[in-house]
Amino acid sequence: MENAKSEELIQKLADLIHYLRDDIAELKISIVALTASVGAQINPKDPAAGVAQIHELENVARQADPNAEQRREIDDLIEAVKLIRKHGVHPT
Repeated sequence: MENAKSEELIQKLADLIHYLRDDIAELKISIVALTASVGAQINPKDPAAGVAQIHELENVARQADPNAEQRREIDDLIEAVKLIRKHGVHPT
């Protein structure tokens, strides 16, 4: 019975991940379209320069994000767990 319940939970998680990926893809498409549109408004003669300016602003915002360091630490922890699972624990 436990095995069936585990498989059901794994399937539900897989479905959620699938839907999240679809939603993220749609968001990325919308962001690209909006970035291009605003880039053309910022610099009508050179929309690519306007888009570059938007990317510069994004980088400044990322650096000012108070949670960026915490997310990096969590990312590092997740990567470490993946490596341990892949290669096993090695004595140092």
